[in-house]
Amino acid sequence: MPPAIPGTRKWDRKAIDARLDELSGIGDAADQRSDLKKWRDEKRADRPRHGLDAKTENILVAMSYNTALDTLDQLPGAGPVMMGRLVAKKLVVCQGAGNEQRYKITHEGHAEAVRIFEMWKRR
Repeated sequence: MPPAIPGTRKWDRKAIDARLDELSGIGDAADQRSDLKKWRDEKRADRPRHGLDAKTENILVAMSYNTALDTLDQLPGAGPVMMGRLVAKKLVVCQGAGNEQRYKITHEGHAEAVRIFEMWKRR
C-alpha cells in the first residue's frame, strides 16, 4: 500500500484506490501503473526539496513573505551558521561583510518556501 502522507497520519484515497486497482487487475495494468506513477511524480514535485529542519524552514518562510527581514538582528532565531546553510543550499544570498551583512532570498528559496508553506497548510 502507499505510505502515509509525509508528516501526517493520513493517506491519500486516490493512491490507495490506484494501488488496489493495480493489485486486483481491474482494467489495464499499464494504464494503472502510469496513473500511479503520474500521481507519485506530482506528489514529489510538491514536496520541499532541500531537507531543512523546522527552525530553518520557519526562517526561510519568514524571509519569503517579509522581504524586510534581511539581517540576523531582524530574523528571530537565525544565526550565522543557519544562514550559512541556507547560502550553501543557494536558497539565500549574502551581501556585504561583517556587521553590514544582509541576506536576500533567491528565486529557488522563494519556491522552496512556498512548497513548505503549502505542506504546512495540508497538515
